[in-house]
Amino acid sequence: MFEIIIALFDNRPRRPASVYNLLVGKKTLSTLYAALLHDQLQWVGLLPNLARSDFDEVIAAATRQGDLVTQQTGLTATRASTVTLPASYQPWMDIDGFAGRFYLAVQSLSEASFGNRQYRPVTPDWATQAWVRQWYHQLAQPQAIAELTALFAALPAAAANRLALGLVGHDYVGSGLSLTPAARLADIEAFSALLARLDAEPQRYPSWAQLWGGRHAILAATNTQALALAAQGANRPQIQAALRRKMSTVNEHLLVGAIFGAEFPLDAFYPPAQKRQFDAQALGDPEDYQQLLAAVPGSDFFQVRLFQILKLQGRWPR
Repeated sequence: MFEIIIALFDNRPRRPASVYNLLVGKKTLSTLYAALLHDQLQWVGLLPNLARSDFDEVIAAATRQGDLVTQQTGLTATRASTVTLPASYQPWMDIDGFAGRFYLAVQSLSEASFGNRQYRPVTPDWATQAWVRQWYHQLAQPQAIAELTALFAALPAAAANRLALGLVGHDYVGSGLSLTPAARLADIEAFSALLARLDAEPQRYPSWAQLWGGRHAILAATNTQALALAAQGANRPQIQAALRRKMSTVNEHLLVGAIFGAEFPLDAFYPPAQKRQFDAQALGDPEDYQQLLAAVPGSDFFQVRLFQILKLQGRWPR
């Protein structure tokens, strides 16, 4: 765990709380904006079950050892991590949810192939068992096995071999998974590669795409509703009235959506004269919004932060 957490720090000051929230998937504006600034938005929810106490212990140990140094606005790393974060991982994959279903599904198919109904499930989780039970009753076993064989063949060898270590079947138990940081990331990379394949070609592996359930929603329902209204041209007061939320909540929904790439017409949020003023502004320090507030009279935090987000992403229209 130590090296995974170190990998999220570099030579730019970073608040520990922001890193923790990123890893467990807390999608507050401050967390996501910091992730955008540090080019780490991909890692949202990478370790959803990470305990705060474990995280704090790593930060304390890294600080004592000099791997992290306290600056005025956060911590900086004095060395590069010895691990590489999984390149195939995406926040919408729901790896933790899928992994248990996958291993239980493989076990169920294997035992059924030998006519065995008396075995101990690889996971005791009732919800996982219920999901797999429903899935199992709807599939054609030979087809599911053929799809699985093709799916493993389509994966990079390292990913396929890594997944095989955790398989349990009839008279077969994989060699097991190591708990080292590098091994943990190899597990995530392997499942990421598998889910990327299911996402790209669900029609080729329909049984396993159904077991997965498709992309996991990144944003909450009210967030999605706010973005839909904005896409239709509604302004912030209109969105607030429709959702019956505080304006601060509406602002956060829209800004979080923008960070994740949502597109909506800006004329509902910037009067023409004000838009031209923002057009003339340079990004400046993206962590400082006060300078832009002063440079564009009548602007507010939402308008400045949205400008900064779109500028950082190269999406501010000119």
